[in-house]
Amino acid sequence: MKRYLLFILVFAIVFVGCKSEDNISADNSRVTLKAFNDVATRVTFDGQESLWSNGDYLNVVVDGLDEVYSFNYDASTENHFVCDNLQLPADNNDIYAFYGVGANYINVADKAATIDLASPSQVQSTLSPTAHIAQYDILYGKTLGAPNDNISIAMNHTIVAVKINILNSLQESKTIKSVTFSVPENIRLSGSHTINLYTDVIDAASSNDGNSIKLSFEESLLLEMNDVVTAWIATAPFALVEGDELIIDITTMDEEVYRCTKLISSDGITFNAGSIMSTDITIGGNAPLVEPDTPAEPELPAAINIVVNPADSNTMFADFPASKEANVTSGEFTLDGYTFAFSSPVPFYLSKNNRIRFESGITKSNVAMIKLPVVPNYKLTSVTLASTAANSTRNYMFAITNAQQTVITGGEAHKLTDVQYSYNLTLPSDDTECYICISHTKSTGNTNFVDLSYISLTYSIIE
Repeated sequence: MKRYLLFILVFAIVFVGCKSEDNISADNSRVTLKAFNDVATRVTFDGQESLWSNGDYLNVVVDGLDEVYSFNYDASTENHFVCDNLQLPADNNDIYAFYGVGANYINVADKAATIDLASPSQVQSTLSPTAHIAQYDILYGKTLGAPNDNISIAMNHTIVAVKINILNSLQESKTIKSVTFSVPENIRLSGSHTINLYTDVIDAASSNDGNSIKLSFEESLLLEMNDVVTAWIATAPFALVEGDELIIDITTMDEEVYRCTKLISSDGITFNAGSIMSTDITIGGNAPLVEPDTPAEPELPAAINIVVNPADSNTMFADFPASKEANVTSGEFTLDGYTFAFSSPVPFYLSKNNRIRFESGITKSNVAMIKLPVVPNYKLTSVTLASTAANSTRNYMFAITNAQQTVITGGEAHKLTDVQYSYNLTLPSDDTECYICISHTKSTGNTNFVDLSYISLTYSIIE
């Protein structure tokens, strides 16, 4: 059952923590994990809680066993997760569970996982302003020496939800373009982190990501005089000490920047994983207009390259299905803030040889589609793909199409092998949404799976 705690912190920041308790019981070779929630959904975030949903699964490590076991959510049986063909090694076991972490990123011996937390670039939906918070919400938990007939795990969150309430005190309306949340340079707000379940510590694993997060909006926010809107940002957990500055910049459509600088007092402040940290910003009040001579935002690069390489954990979706038993046929997966949407007639997952694998069943008309990221101010100009050498005889075809499966000029169907092949595209319009369309030369009788081993996308700035 989820629990919520409320604490009042400095400069009007509020912390809310929540945990969920799970039960596991053994029945011969089947182990059932039950998550006690009032609502039978999970990966939605409504500003107060995270909830289970169809397609969720936990990756579980049992002390004394050398594998990662997937527990699939069964919504028909009241919040149950089930794993078949698992024999628990003892009457009492130490069990470690991860949600949103692929099996390939879990170190079984160390009971640890390496994951990407949050993103330096985030987008807030108009209709569902907190949806992107759930996207980054990875859970973990453990229980030690638990009897097999009653194993309970309290799941912990890994990200912080920062709630910024913005009031317009000016005598005119303002349209907000973005919100930037910045901390001192020695603090990591996103990027690669390690969860150690022995110590319950989350540590930054690299310094590749910056100390700020920029939140853009699906639709710009019009703020009339005395109106209030809320911006939501997901960050990795961090702490500020006396003398540190927390800076929040509000950028409007006319490129004005209103800056709120919060100086941390002697007590310091900790942004704990699983908390909702809330603060109030007033445009024209504690967020005055920045002087015009403040340097403008950096000029956009001429091109952006996005690489998905399943063989490299740094360039692969952290929460991608780890086995066909997960039975996942659709979903959105994010890498460095860019979202890919998969839709397939057959299950897909990360194979043991680190390739994106689609099971048999794709045909000439029964196709799999991968929606490619839409990057504001850029258009997709080139797609480079690779499959495997075996596809030379398996006859799977790969094309670049629009949502209606109409081939885009330059994206004509090609039988991929393990040699990278590039599609140079001419889009009918700059805002065309592009898809990788996977089909087969036959209408029936296809019994082979197909692998996708490499994706590289090049986006050119729209002049």
